[in-house]
Amino acid sequence: MPFKSRRRLPWMLGALAAIPAMALSFSQPASAASPAKPLYAFCGEQGCADGDGPAGTLLIDSQRNLFGTTARGGQNDSGTIFEIFQNADTGTHRHKVLYDFCNAAGCADGALPVDGSLIMDIDGSLYGTTSSGGPTGGPNGGGVVFKLTPNAAKTRWTYSVLYHFCQQASCEDGITPAGNLTYFGAETGTPYDKTSLLYGTATEGGRHNNGTVFSLIPKADGTWNEHVLYFFCSAGGSTCGDGKSPTGGLTMDANGSLAGTTALGGINDSGVAFKLNNVGKLRWSETVLHQFCASEGCSDGASPRTGLVTDSSGNFYGTTTAGGNANALCGDAGCGVAFKIDAHGLITQLYAFCAADNCTDGGLPAQLSLDFSGNPMGLTSVGGTHGGGTLYKLQPTMQALFNFKKCTASKCVNGRTPSGGVVMDTNNALYSTMNDGGANHGGTVIKYTPPE
Repeated sequence: MPFKSRRRLPWMLGALAAIPAMALSFSQPASAASPAKPLYAFCGEQGCADGDGPAGTLLIDSQRNLFGTTARGGQNDSGTIFEIFQNADTGTHRHKVLYDFCNAAGCADGALPVDGSLIMDIDGSLYGTTSSGGPTGGPNGGGVVFKLTPNAAKTRWTYSVLYHFCQQASCEDGITPAGNLTYFGAETGTPYDKTSLLYGTATEGGRHNNGTVFSLIPKADGTWNEHVLYFFCSAGGSTCGDGKSPTGGLTMDANGSLAGTTALGGINDSGVAFKLNNVGKLRWSETVLHQFCASEGCSDGASPRTGLVTDSSGNFYGTTTAGGNANALCGDAGCGVAFKIDAHGLITQLYAFCAADNCTDGGLPAQLSLDFSGNPMGLTSVGGTHGGGTLYKLQPTMQALFNFKKCTASKCVNGRTPSGGVVMDTNNALYSTMNDGGANHGGTVIKYTPPE
């Protein structure tokens, strides 16, 4: 199964008055042996027919098969849906393209799943989004929500478009969906039941052209209706204090509330963390949990672009791509922070990256994930002892699990530039994607096996 009131602005939320920070300490891996290895290097086929640039967090099923998308490559250079599976006899991992995007005239089936995290239903069908394509706009269209359905033997897959965006005037229904889809129970690893609503975000469009939160409603005849739950930049005046440009998808807590982040809006246009509560049928109300860069020096972080994850206690966790410590590797904007927002709306800085000398702890974090014990973990793009970023866990202090080599022509086997979060199997092995680098310079799927 898969891994994993009225609007009020932050100055009206007394719980956000303080932002405590934990001790900025970290440890390095003790063993010199490499526990990380690439399972597949993309662009291994002529013309990158196998895909190029894997994007988003992988989906892992109960047999440890991995599913994901590439933002480029494939037969039409518009991205792919792929599976990485293990050969039972040899133990080696193999790659298979399940679908090539832009197979239909004018890319009516969608194209370029830029952050193509997938979800799976109880029958093994896959769902996701593309950032462009669709019958209304050709290759530059508003994007689609899709479903990929296997036959009983999972030897053939049937693709269908559930919804294509920009159907309404001025794209009020949204344009350019980004991040993951979610549903009630997704955060516990429960497969999608095929009848509940799906939820997602669009980075543009909507009533104020600053993005939307939307739901997709399955109908008995097999069609789907889209309904916008929230239009960003509806509050806060010209600064869009309620946020704009959601880029990281959504999480749903045990109470059925949706939460996420926007990359822009709020104080200094540095993004917000938000929560949506259902106030009756299809009516939802937004609460801004935090406007980033509200603290001196943006110690609370700035520009969250990777969404949130939630635990069983209703806490939310995430990262920002800026704020925190400045470093030559990251620039004056800062190297990013990891944060927690508790059920009462209090934000805590879990870690400010590049706190160690020469940024040996890593900087510019990708999406956070939670292990089975609730510890946040993820990857950084720069820093580490070899300069190529780190795989880390906050337990609770920073623990560097693996240091990637700086990506050059001869030292890039694991790839570079993490493009999603980390998923864990039942043996505690970790899997993730790197957007570029690798043996064929098209990105990789990597596996980290913890030392015994």
